[in-house]
Amino acid sequence: MNRDLEKLFDQAADLTGPDRQKFLAENCSDPALRRELDLLLAHDDGAETFLQRAISDEASSALQSLVFAPGQRIGHYRVLSIIGRGGMPGLPGRAGRRKVRAARRHQSPAERA
Repeated sequence: MNRDLEKLFDQAADLTGPDRQKFLAENCSDPALRRELDLLLAHDDGAETFLQRAISDEASSALQSLVFAPGQRIGHYRVLSIIGRGGMPGLPGRAGRRKVRAARRHQSPAERA
């Protein structure tokens, strides 16, 4: 890859939508270089989408296998009850974490163990 193409690619890859188009219009006036750069950027965008999908599918599969039950210990925490399920099955959301912290404040040190 020539140095100009590599430099333009590195700068343009961090931009999206209108910002990318503006950058390319202002910095890449050579039609042949622009075609090559557009191809590289399209392949780069597609690769990221592919990887994100693969990682998301794998993470979703792993998370679905996690099941929390009352009495179960997670580190130094103990599940008291399941209060609901959110966007990530079986994992407490921000509100759930606040409730856990609030409940722990009202427990004696012996109950926290």
